[in-house]
Amino acid sequence: MIETFAETSPSRRQAVPNNPALRPGIDIAEFTSAPLRFHGVYEFDVPPGELWPMVTNASNIAKWFPNIRGGHHSQTPDGAVASCDVGSKRMCQTIGMGTLDEAFLHSDPPRLSVYTIKNAMMPIENHVAIMHLVETFPGKTQLTWSHYLDYKGIALRRIFPVMMKIFMDFGIKKLASTVGGRRRRNANVLKPTCHNPKRL
Repeated sequence: MIETFAETSPSRRQAVPNNPALRPGIDIAEFTSAPLRFHGVYEFDVPPGELWPMVTNASNIAKWFPNIRGGHHSQTPDGAVASCDVGSKRMCQTIGMGTLDEAFLHSDPPRLSVYTIKNAMMPIENHVAIMHLVETFPGKTQLTWSHYLDYKGIALRRIFPVMMKIFMDFGIKKLASTVGGRRRRNANVLKPTCHNPKRL
């Protein structure tokens, strides 16, 4: 299930039941003050070790996430082999929106990946995403995928949540058909729930 807090104020972020950052022990305030906007929980019929490279490696992500046609990882600052370690970058080439410049903020393979995305064409800023993988039963993994972000600009901000819903639904469905698993429910774009309607 994906819940979209389309216009939730930052102060309300802490009031969201079962804040997904808390479960893996992440203090989201260390990385961003932005509110939770998208939250999805999915189940797969593979252990975390097999799902991990499919959701963290740029070339694998291009196999299932729509609008991404390829990508690569940079080296860590100390010159280590390109990876998903803290300090490494993942560059994903999109169709029509340039390159997603992604940096890893926290990594605990194959359990937890925290990263941020920057892209001049996307109407977002202060973005941080969390991918939390838990082996619920032997050979089965629950993936919780959460996005915290602020919106910016005017032109695309109204359609961005709808685009994300479509992309995440389609992508997870394709990923599940590849590795085995299912979505709990299609994505939902909720009506605004902020206390101050003027804040977008």
